[in-house]
Amino acid sequence: MTPKEKKKFKKMIAEKKTARKSKPFISCCMMIKNEEANLPRILKSINDLEVVDEICILDTGSADKSIEVAESFGAKVTAPEDVDQYFENTKYGKFLNFSKARNASIALGAGDWLLLVDADEEIVGDGQGMKQFLKRLTGDFDAVTVRFTDIQKGKSYVKFPPPRLFKNGSIYYEGIVHNSPHGFKEPAAYYDKIEVKHYGYDLSEEDQKTKHDRTLGLLLKRLEVNPTDFATYFYLAMVYGQDDNFERCIEFCVKYIRKKDQIPRFNPSIYYTLVQACMAADNPSMADKWLAESMKELPDDIDIAMGLIDYGVWQNKSHIVASACEKFIIAYDKMIANPLSSSSRFVYSFNEYALAKALFHLGMIRLNQGVNLMAKLMEALEDIDAETAEGFKSDMRRHMEKFQEVEWIKIDREGI
Repeated sequence: MTPKEKKKFKKMIAEKKTARKSKPFISCCMMIKNEEANLPRILKSINDLEVVDEICILDTGSADKSIEVAESFGAKVTAPEDVDQYFENTKYGKFLNFSKARNASIALGAGDWLLLVDADEEIVGDGQGMKQFLKRLTGDFDAVTVRFTDIQKGKSYVKFPPPRLFKNGSIYYEGIVHNSPHGFKEPAAYYDKIEVKHYGYDLSEEDQKTKHDRTLGLLLKRLEVNPTDFATYFYLAMVYGQDDNFERCIEFCVKYIRKKDQIPRFNPSIYYTLVQACMAADNPSMADKWLAESMKELPDDIDIAMGLIDYGVWQNKSHIVASACEKFIIAYDKMIANPLSSSSRFVYSFNEYALAKALFHLGMIRLNQGVNLMAKLMEALEDIDAETAEGFKSDMRRHMEKFQEVEWIKIDREGI
Protein backbone atom coordinates (compact mmCIF):
# COMPACT_ATOMS: atom_id res chain seq x y z
CA MET A 1 0.00 0.00 0.00
CA THR A 2 1.43 3.35 -1.04
CA PRO A 3 1.64 6.28 1.43
CA LYS A 4 -1.19 7.96 -0.49
CA GLU A 5 -3.34 4.84 -0.23
CA LYS A 6 -2.57 4.50 3.50
CA LYS A 7 -3.61 8.10 4.06
CA LYS A 8 -6.84 7.53 2.14
CA PHE A 9 -7.52 4.33 4.10
CA LYS A 10 -6.94 6.04 7.48
CA LYS A 11 -9.26 8.84 6.45
CA MET A 12 -11.94 6.31 5.51
CA ILE A 13 -11.61 4.54 8.90
CA ALA A 14 -11.86 7.86 10.72
CA GLU A 15 -14.98 8.77 8.77
CA LYS A 16 -16.50 5.39 9.60
CA LYS A 17 -15.88 5.93 13.31
CA THR A 18 -17.41 9.41 13.13
CA ALA A 19 -20.40 8.01 11.25
CA ARG A 20 -20.99 5.36 13.92
CA LYS A 21 -21.11 8.09 16.55
CA SER A 22 -23.71 9.88 14.44
CA LYS A 23 -26.86 8.06 15.43
CA PRO A 24 -28.79 6.50 13.97
CA PHE A 25 -26.36 4.35 12.02
CA ILE A 26 -27.87 3.41 8.63
CA SER A 27 -26.98 0.26 6.70
CA CYS A 28 -28.05 -0.21 3.10
CA CYS A 29 -28.67 -3.90 2.34
CA MET A 30 -29.11 -5.51 -1.06
CA MET A 31 -28.62 -8.78 -2.94
CA ILE A 32 -27.12 -9.18 -6.40
CA LYS A 33 -26.26 -11.63 -9.13
CA ASN A 34 -24.63 -10.52 -12.38
CA GLU A 35 -25.60 -6.87 -11.90
CA GLU A 36 -22.42 -5.33 -13.30
CA ALA A 37 -24.40 -3.04 -15.62
CA ASN A 38 -26.86 -1.80 -12.98
CA LEU A 39 -24.62 -1.42 -9.94
CA PRO A 40 -22.91 1.89 -10.80
CA ARG A 41 -26.29 3.65 -11.00
CA ILE A 42 -27.70 2.40 -7.70
CA LEU A 43 -24.45 2.55 -5.73
CA LYS A 44 -23.60 6.05 -6.90
CA SER A 45 -27.09 7.20 -5.95
CA ILE A 46 -26.68 5.68 -2.46
CA ASN A 47 -23.34 7.38 -1.93
CA ASP A 48 -24.72 10.67 -3.26
CA LEU A 49 -27.28 10.66 -0.43
CA GLU A 50 -24.34 11.10 1.99
CA VAL A 51 -26.36 9.55 4.78
CA VAL A 52 -25.78 5.78 4.46
CA ASP A 53 -22.99 4.55 6.72
CA GLU A 54 -22.39 1.16 5.14
CA ILE A 55 -23.49 -0.79 2.07
CA CYS A 56 -23.85 -4.53 2.67
CA ILE A 57 -24.28 -6.79 -0.34
CA LEU A 58 -25.00 -10.50 -0.61
CA ASP A 59 -23.75 -11.91 -3.91
CA THR A 60 -25.57 -15.07 -4.97
CA GLY A 61 -23.16 -16.32 -7.63
CA SER A 62 -22.13 -13.52 -10.00
CA ALA A 63 -20.04 -14.59 -12.98
CA ASP A 64 -19.38 -11.04 -14.18
CA LYS A 65 -17.55 -8.13 -12.47
CA SER A 66 -20.37 -7.36 -10.02
CA ILE A 67 -18.26 -7.89 -6.89
CA GLU A 68 -15.41 -5.78 -8.24
CA VAL A 69 -17.79 -2.97 -9.21
CA ALA A 70 -19.57 -3.07 -5.84
CA GLU A 71 -16.32 -2.91 -3.88
CA SER A 72 -15.13 0.03 -5.99
CA PHE A 73 -18.06 2.00 -4.51
CA GLY A 74 -17.09 1.03 -0.96
CA ALA A 75 -19.61 -1.78 -0.53
CA LYS A 76 -18.92 -4.77 1.69
CA VAL A 77 -19.69 -7.88 -0.36
CA THR A 78 -20.39 -11.30 1.09
CA ALA A 79 -20.18 -14.20 -1.38
CA PRO A 80 -21.19 -17.48 0.32
CA GLU A 81 -19.59 -20.67 -0.93
CA ASP A 82 -22.93 -22.48 -0.85
CA VAL A 83 -25.13 -20.26 -3.06
CA ASP A 84 -27.41 -23.16 -3.99
CA GLN A 85 -29.15 -22.72 -0.64
CA TYR A 86 -30.75 -19.56 -2.04
CA PHE A 87 -32.25 -21.16 -5.16
CA GLU A 88 -35.38 -23.15 -5.97
CA ASN A 89 -36.03 -25.69 -8.71
CA THR A 90 -39.13 -24.88 -10.78
CA LYS A 91 -40.70 -26.21 -13.99
CA TYR A 92 -39.02 -23.34 -15.87
CA GLY A 93 -35.58 -23.73 -14.33
CA LYS A 94 -33.60 -22.95 -11.19
CA PHE A 95 -34.25 -19.48 -9.78
CA LEU A 96 -33.44 -17.37 -6.75
CA ASN A 97 -35.61 -17.63 -3.63
CA PHE A 98 -35.89 -13.89 -3.14
CA SER A 99 -37.00 -13.93 0.49
CA LYS A 100 -34.26 -16.30 1.58
CA ALA A 101 -31.60 -14.19 -0.12
CA ARG A 102 -33.07 -10.90 1.06
CA ASN A 103 -33.26 -12.07 4.67
CA ALA A 104 -29.61 -13.14 4.42
CA SER A 105 -28.68 -9.69 3.10
CA ILE A 106 -30.60 -8.03 5.95
CA ALA A 107 -28.58 -10.06 8.45
CA LEU A 108 -25.40 -8.39 7.13
CA GLY A 109 -26.49 -4.91 8.22
CA ALA A 110 -25.18 -3.66 11.57
CA GLY A 111 -27.09 -0.37 11.51
CA ASP A 112 -29.87 0.88 13.74
CA TRP A 113 -31.89 1.30 10.54
CA LEU A 114 -31.79 -0.70 7.31
CA LEU A 115 -32.38 0.82 3.89
CA LEU A 116 -33.39 -1.91 1.43
CA VAL A 117 -32.86 -1.49 -2.30
CA ASP A 118 -32.34 -3.60 -5.43
CA ALA A 119 -29.67 -3.36 -8.10
CA ASP A 120 -32.16 -2.30 -10.77
CA GLU A 121 -33.15 0.82 -8.80
CA GLU A 122 -31.89 4.33 -8.21
CA ILE A 123 -32.42 6.73 -5.31
CA VAL A 124 -32.95 10.41 -6.06
CA GLY A 125 -33.61 13.33 -3.75
CA ASP A 126 -32.17 14.74 -0.55
CA GLY A 127 -31.15 12.38 2.25
CA GLN A 128 -29.53 14.99 4.47
CA GLY A 129 -32.52 15.28 6.76
CA MET A 130 -33.08 11.54 7.02
CA LYS A 131 -31.19 10.93 10.27
CA GLN A 132 -32.91 13.81 12.02
CA PHE A 133 -36.22 12.48 10.74
CA LEU A 134 -35.45 9.02 12.15
CA LYS A 135 -34.35 10.49 15.48
CA ARG A 136 -37.69 12.26 15.85
CA LEU A 137 -39.75 9.12 15.28
CA THR A 138 -41.39 7.75 18.39
CA GLY A 139 -41.25 4.11 19.41
CA ASP A 140 -44.54 3.52 17.59
CA PHE A 141 -42.75 3.59 14.23
CA ASP A 142 -40.22 1.00 13.08
CA ALA A 143 -40.71 1.37 9.32
CA VAL A 144 -40.61 4.27 6.87
CA THR A 145 -42.16 4.50 3.42
CA VAL A 146 -40.74 6.53 0.55
CA ARG A 147 -41.90 7.54 -2.90
CA PHE A 148 -41.50 4.81 -5.51
CA THR A 149 -41.81 5.10 -9.28
CA ASP A 150 -41.66 2.22 -11.74
CA ILE A 151 -39.98 3.35 -14.97
CA GLN A 152 -40.82 1.64 -18.26
CA LYS A 153 -39.57 2.82 -21.66
CA GLY A 154 -38.20 5.92 -19.99
CA LYS A 155 -41.58 6.98 -18.55
CA SER A 156 -43.13 6.70 -15.10
CA TYR A 157 -45.62 3.83 -15.05
CA VAL A 158 -46.69 3.15 -11.47
CA LYS A 159 -46.28 5.21 -8.30
CA PHE A 160 -46.89 4.19 -4.70
CA PRO A 161 -45.12 4.53 -1.31
CA PRO A 162 -43.70 1.17 -0.14
CA PRO A 163 -41.77 0.77 3.14
CA ARG A 164 -38.00 0.75 2.50
CA LEU A 165 -36.45 1.82 5.81
CA PHE A 166 -36.77 -0.51 8.80
CA LYS A 167 -35.46 -0.67 12.33
CA ASN A 168 -32.93 -3.46 12.53
CA GLY A 169 -34.59 -6.55 13.97
CA SER A 170 -38.12 -5.55 12.98
CA ILE A 171 -38.15 -6.89 9.44
CA TYR A 172 -38.14 -10.18 7.55
CA TYR A 173 -39.45 -11.19 4.14
CA GLU A 174 -41.79 -13.95 2.98
CA GLY A 175 -42.55 -15.34 -0.49
CA ILE A 176 -39.98 -16.86 -2.82
CA VAL A 177 -40.96 -14.26 -5.47
CA HIS A 178 -42.85 -10.97 -5.11
CA ASN A 179 -41.60 -11.23 -1.55
CA SER A 180 -43.21 -8.92 0.99
CA PRO A 181 -41.94 -7.43 4.28
CA HIS A 182 -43.35 -8.58 7.61
CA GLY A 183 -42.73 -7.95 11.30
CA PHE A 184 -42.93 -4.16 11.31
CA LYS A 185 -45.69 -2.05 12.83
CA GLU A 186 -48.28 -0.50 10.60
CA PRO A 187 -48.92 2.18 9.60
CA ALA A 188 -45.37 3.19 8.69
CA ALA A 189 -44.03 6.75 8.78
CA TYR A 190 -43.44 8.61 5.50
CA TYR A 191 -40.24 10.35 4.38
CA ASP A 192 -40.97 12.45 1.29
CA LYS A 193 -37.49 13.81 0.50
CA ILE A 194 -36.25 10.81 -1.50
CA GLU A 195 -37.66 8.67 -4.29
CA VAL A 196 -36.77 5.17 -5.44
CA LYS A 197 -36.87 4.71 -9.21
CA HIS A 198 -37.25 1.14 -10.44
CA TYR A 199 -36.08 0.01 -13.89
CA GLY A 200 -36.67 -3.73 -13.49
CA TYR A 201 -39.39 -3.93 -16.14
CA ASP A 202 -37.65 -1.64 -18.64
CA LEU A 203 -36.21 -4.64 -20.49
CA SER A 204 -35.56 -6.05 -23.94
CA GLU A 205 -38.03 -8.64 -25.27
CA GLU A 206 -35.55 -11.44 -24.52
CA ASP A 207 -35.00 -10.26 -20.94
CA GLN A 208 -38.75 -9.82 -20.46
CA LYS A 209 -39.30 -13.43 -21.53
CA THR A 210 -36.62 -14.62 -19.09
CA LYS A 211 -38.12 -12.59 -16.25
CA HIS A 212 -41.62 -13.81 -17.12
CA ASP A 213 -40.61 -17.48 -16.99
CA ARG A 214 -38.73 -16.95 -13.74
CA THR A 215 -41.68 -15.18 -12.11
CA LEU A 216 -44.28 -17.69 -13.27
CA GLY A 217 -42.11 -20.65 -12.28
CA LEU A 218 -41.49 -19.27 -8.80
CA LEU A 219 -45.13 -18.32 -8.26
CA LEU A 220 -46.28 -21.84 -9.12
CA LYS A 221 -43.56 -23.21 -6.83
CA ARG A 222 -44.66 -20.83 -4.07
CA LEU A 223 -48.21 -22.14 -4.33
CA GLU A 224 -47.00 -25.74 -4.47
CA VAL A 225 -44.99 -25.29 -1.27
CA ASN A 226 -47.88 -23.53 0.51
CA PRO A 227 -51.35 -24.02 -1.06
CA THR A 228 -52.82 -21.59 1.49
CA ASP A 229 -50.54 -18.75 0.35
CA PHE A 230 -53.51 -17.01 -1.23
CA ALA A 231 -51.59 -13.79 -1.91
CA THR A 232 -49.93 -15.71 -4.76
CA TYR A 233 -53.23 -15.60 -6.65
CA PHE A 234 -52.85 -11.83 -7.10
CA TYR A 235 -49.50 -12.16 -8.86
CA LEU A 236 -50.56 -15.16 -10.94
CA ALA A 237 -53.55 -13.14 -12.18
CA MET A 238 -51.19 -10.36 -13.28
CA VAL A 239 -48.87 -12.78 -15.10
CA TYR A 240 -51.72 -14.49 -16.95
CA GLY A 241 -53.19 -11.10 -17.82
CA GLN A 242 -49.88 -10.04 -19.36
CA ASP A 243 -49.93 -13.29 -21.35
CA ASP A 244 -53.42 -12.47 -22.70
CA ASN A 245 -54.58 -15.69 -21.04
CA PHE A 246 -57.71 -13.98 -19.78
CA GLU A 247 -59.50 -17.14 -18.71
CA ARG A 248 -56.71 -17.99 -16.26
CA CYS A 249 -56.38 -14.34 -15.23
CA ILE A 250 -60.09 -14.17 -14.35
CA GLU A 251 -59.84 -17.52 -12.53
CA PHE A 252 -57.08 -16.34 -10.21
CA CYS A 253 -58.63 -12.90 -9.71
CA VAL A 254 -61.83 -14.53 -8.49
CA LYS A 255 -59.89 -16.99 -6.29
CA TYR A 256 -58.03 -14.07 -4.71
CA ILE A 257 -61.21 -12.09 -4.04
CA ARG A 258 -62.99 -15.10 -2.58
CA LYS A 259 -60.14 -15.52 -0.06
CA LYS A 260 -59.90 -11.84 0.89
CA ASP A 261 -60.90 -12.47 4.51
CA GLN A 262 -57.89 -14.79 4.86
CA ILE A 263 -55.38 -12.40 3.23
CA PRO A 264 -53.89 -9.91 5.74
CA ARG A 265 -52.98 -7.30 3.12
CA PHE A 266 -55.71 -7.82 0.56
CA ASN A 267 -55.09 -5.55 -2.44
CA PRO A 268 -58.33 -4.19 -3.97
CA SER A 269 -56.46 -3.35 -7.18
CA ILE A 270 -57.27 -6.95 -8.14
CA TYR A 271 -60.69 -5.65 -9.19
CA TYR A 272 -59.00 -3.46 -11.82
CA THR A 273 -57.13 -6.48 -13.18
CA LEU A 274 -60.34 -8.51 -13.20
CA VAL A 275 -62.42 -5.87 -14.99
CA GLN A 276 -59.69 -5.39 -17.62
CA ALA A 277 -59.60 -9.15 -18.19
CA CYS A 278 -63.40 -9.33 -18.48
CA MET A 279 -63.39 -6.56 -21.08
CA ALA A 280 -60.53 -8.20 -23.00
CA ALA A 281 -62.52 -11.43 -22.95
CA ASP A 282 -65.55 -9.49 -24.28
CA ASN A 283 -67.69 -10.33 -21.25
CA PRO A 284 -69.58 -7.14 -20.31
CA SER A 285 -71.98 -8.84 -17.88
CA MET A 286 -69.09 -10.22 -15.83
CA ALA A 287 -67.27 -6.87 -15.94
CA ASP A 288 -70.46 -5.14 -14.77
CA LYS A 289 -70.89 -7.65 -11.93
CA TRP A 290 -67.36 -7.20 -10.55
CA LEU A 291 -67.43 -3.44 -10.92
CA ALA A 292 -70.64 -3.35 -8.90
CA GLU A 293 -69.09 -5.47 -6.16
CA SER A 294 -65.89 -3.44 -6.08
CA MET A 295 -67.74 -0.11 -5.89
CA LYS A 296 -69.82 -1.41 -3.03
CA GLU A 297 -66.70 -2.48 -1.13
CA LEU A 298 -64.46 0.49 -2.00
CA PRO A 299 -66.38 3.34 -3.64
CA ASP A 300 -63.47 5.82 -3.50
CA ASP A 301 -60.60 3.59 -4.70
CA ILE A 302 -58.46 5.09 -7.48
CA ASP A 303 -57.98 1.83 -9.43
CA ILE A 304 -61.67 0.98 -9.27
CA ALA A 305 -62.47 4.45 -10.61
CA MET A 306 -60.10 3.87 -13.52
CA GLY A 307 -61.67 0.47 -14.21
CA LEU A 308 -65.06 2.17 -14.31
CA ILE A 309 -63.74 4.78 -16.78
CA ASP A 310 -62.47 2.05 -19.10
CA TYR A 311 -65.74 0.14 -18.79
CA GLY A 312 -67.82 3.24 -19.57
CA VAL A 313 -65.72 4.05 -22.63
CA TRP A 314 -65.95 0.41 -23.77
CA GLN A 315 -69.75 0.43 -23.43
CA ASN A 316 -70.05 3.99 -24.82
CA LYS A 317 -71.88 5.19 -21.71
CA SER A 318 -70.83 8.79 -21.19
CA HIS A 319 -72.69 9.22 -17.90
CA ILE A 320 -70.67 6.36 -16.39
CA VAL A 321 -67.43 7.79 -17.81
CA ALA A 322 -68.13 11.27 -16.45
CA SER A 323 -68.99 10.04 -12.96
CA ALA A 324 -65.95 7.74 -12.90
CA CYS A 325 -63.62 10.51 -14.08
CA GLU A 326 -64.80 12.78 -11.28
CA LYS A 327 -64.19 9.98 -8.76
CA PHE A 328 -60.75 9.33 -10.20
CA ILE A 329 -59.67 12.99 -10.08
CA ILE A 330 -60.80 13.28 -6.44
CA ALA A 331 -58.91 10.07 -5.55
CA TYR A 332 -55.82 11.26 -7.44
CA ASP A 333 -55.78 14.62 -5.65
CA LYS A 334 -56.21 12.80 -2.35
CA MET A 335 -53.15 10.66 -3.04
CA ILE A 336 -51.14 13.74 -4.01
CA ALA A 337 -52.07 15.35 -0.69
CA ASN A 338 -51.59 12.14 1.30
CA PRO A 339 -49.45 9.47 -0.40
CA LEU A 340 -50.30 7.00 2.38
CA SER A 341 -54.01 7.12 1.58
CA SER A 342 -53.41 3.90 -0.39
CA SER A 343 -51.93 2.27 2.74
CA SER A 344 -48.56 1.74 1.00
CA ARG A 345 -50.10 -0.84 -1.34
CA PHE A 346 -49.42 -1.28 -5.02
CA VAL A 347 -51.78 0.66 -7.30
CA TYR A 348 -51.99 0.72 -11.10
CA SER A 349 -53.53 4.11 -11.80
CA PHE A 350 -51.64 6.68 -9.76
CA ASN A 351 -49.68 8.15 -12.67
CA GLU A 352 -49.80 11.07 -15.08
CA TYR A 353 -51.11 8.97 -17.98
CA ALA A 354 -54.15 7.79 -16.06
CA LEU A 355 -54.79 11.37 -14.92
CA ALA A 356 -54.53 12.63 -18.50
CA LYS A 357 -57.02 9.95 -19.61
CA ALA A 358 -59.54 10.97 -16.95
CA LEU A 359 -59.17 14.69 -17.70
CA PHE A 360 -59.46 14.10 -21.45
CA HIS A 361 -62.65 12.06 -21.23
CA LEU A 362 -64.28 14.36 -18.69
CA GLY A 363 -63.24 17.46 -20.64
CA MET A 364 -64.61 16.09 -23.93
CA ILE A 365 -67.89 15.05 -22.31
CA ARG A 366 -68.35 18.43 -20.63
CA LEU A 367 -67.36 20.28 -23.82
CA ASN A 368 -69.83 18.28 -25.89
CA GLN A 369 -72.55 18.92 -23.32
CA GLY A 370 -71.69 22.63 -23.43
CA VAL A 371 -71.93 22.77 -27.23
CA ASN A 372 -75.33 21.06 -27.17
CA LEU A 373 -76.59 23.39 -24.44
CA MET A 374 -75.37 26.47 -26.31
CA ALA A 375 -77.23 25.33 -29.44
CA LYS A 376 -80.44 24.97 -27.42
CA LEU A 377 -79.79 28.34 -25.77
CA MET A 378 -79.55 30.07 -29.15
CA GLU A 379 -82.96 28.67 -30.01
CA ALA A 380 -84.39 29.83 -26.67
CA LEU A 381 -83.03 33.36 -27.17
CA GLU A 382 -85.26 33.79 -30.20
CA ASP A 383 -88.31 33.67 -27.93
CA ILE A 384 -87.26 36.38 -25.44
CA ASP A 385 -86.83 40.14 -25.74
CA ALA A 386 -83.85 41.41 -27.73
CA GLU A 387 -82.21 43.31 -24.85
CA THR A 388 -82.10 40.26 -22.55
CA ALA A 389 -81.00 38.03 -25.44
CA GLU A 390 -78.13 40.37 -26.25
CA GLY A 391 -77.05 40.30 -22.59
CA PHE A 392 -76.83 36.52 -22.71
CA LYS A 393 -74.89 36.65 -26.01
CA SER A 394 -72.46 39.21 -24.60
CA ASP A 395 -71.75 36.98 -21.61
CA MET A 396 -71.30 33.99 -23.93
CA ARG A 397 -68.75 35.88 -26.06
CA ARG A 398 -66.81 36.88 -22.95
CA HIS A 399 -66.63 33.25 -21.73
CA MET A 400 -65.71 31.94 -25.19
CA GLU A 401 -62.72 34.31 -25.31
CA LYS A 402 -61.18 32.26 -22.50
CA PHE A 403 -60.49 29.50 -25.01
CA GLN A 404 -57.95 31.79 -26.64
CA GLU A 405 -55.97 31.77 -23.38
CA VAL A 406 -55.26 28.04 -23.89
CA GLU A 407 -52.30 28.24 -26.28
CA TRP A 408 -52.54 24.70 -27.65
CA ILE A 409 -56.18 25.10 -28.72
CA LYS A 410 -56.23 26.71 -32.16
CA ILE A 411 -59.52 27.02 -34.06
CA ASP A 412 -59.27 27.45 -37.82
CA ARG A 413 -62.57 29.22 -38.36
CA GLU A 414 -62.06 29.58 -42.10
CA GLY A 415 -61.53 25.84 -42.42
CA ILE A 416 -64.71 24.92 -40.53
